[in-house]
Amino acid sequence: MRCSFRFLLLSGLCVGAGSAAIAAPSATTSIFATAPAGSSGPDSVTVGGGSVWVAYDGGSLSSDGSQPAGFSTVARYSLTGTLQNTYQVGGDVDGLKYNPFTGLVWALQNQDANSRVTLINPATNALTPLSYAVTSPTQGVDDLAFTKNGTYLSFTNPGASTEVTLQKIVDGTNPIQVTNLLTAGTTGTNIVTGKAGYVPSMANTDSLKVAPNGDLVQTTGSRDTLAFVHDAGLTTQSLNYLPLNAGGAAVSGLDDSLYLTSASGRIYASVSNTDQVLAIDYTGVTPGTLIGSIGSLKEIGFINPTTGAITPFVTNLPGIHGLDLGVTPVPEPASLALLGGGLATLIGLRRRR
Repeated sequence: MRCSFRFLLLSGLCVGAGSAAIAAPSATTSIFATAPAGSSGPDSVTVGGGSVWVAYDGGSLSSDGSQPAGFSTVARYSLTGTLQNTYQVGGDVDGLKYNPFTGLVWALQNQDANSRVTLINPATNALTPLSYAVTSPTQGVDDLAFTKNGTYLSFTNPGASTEVTLQKIVDGTNPIQVTNLLTAGTTGTNIVTGKAGYVPSMANTDSLKVAPNGDLVQTTGSRDTLAFVHDAGLTTQSLNYLPLNAGGAAVSGLDDSLYLTSASGRIYASVSNTDQVLAIDYTGVTPGTLIGSIGSLKEIGFINPTTGAITPFVTNLPGIHGLDLGVTPVPEPASLALLGGGLATLIGLRRRR
């Protein structure tokens, strides 16, 4: 086989820099990390500050703060899976998110009632506890999203159509002040049917992500629906929602969603049944593709944004929970030297020709 200089010869394959062919989506799964000693039940995963952060709640803590002596473990890993540090945070830490604007990690405690927050400073490892100016004995903060327009909170466990499902922080000092943006009875447009109706969010609201167009994306309903909030907090705010389906199979336990921003990359995913965090290296994906972790199907699936249809992507994942985009570690120095030597040889051959 002969490769021109515009191609790189690796493992006997010619890889064309200008090739228009796109392979079908594929993924390779490996174990990135296991639960630290004395910890279990990985849930939220967030990447930032050169580390991967995972919340382990043990699976037995009360989500309403009724176990004041209990604590969750937040683990910090290097991009190669080495455990760098652990932090004990009181209560059930279900939401964990890195703030790219401040470099701090937010650990959300007690998602169903009596919520609190602990900020983790990656530079000093200091923990700063914060409280909310107003707390609820029946509702709590489950997840949050940071945008250039502000910080938004997924307020969960609504018991009536008038109860809140989405908030925005208006003062992030202690205690945290918020304003309410959506209630469980807010009318939105069903993307599949085009008809207006109530978003089925009474049972639960969970994760909160940001779409490429800036919309907030909230898992809702019996965790089988995605809600898209456009222009959150503005007078032009609007709501669309997408019920999910899997060819007749029941869909529930939609724990998290994620947009894949590049054709190839890495996903970190937590699997509570095995106490593992997986590294999923994928390729052949159209940038902007939406995926979700679906508990009832034990899989990560592609989500069609107009029909809600789910196509399996990574299967056999009992207890699948949190998702985040990862950073593929750079090759080890020895690998870089080998690659550099190979390139030098190719360049030398080219020059001799």
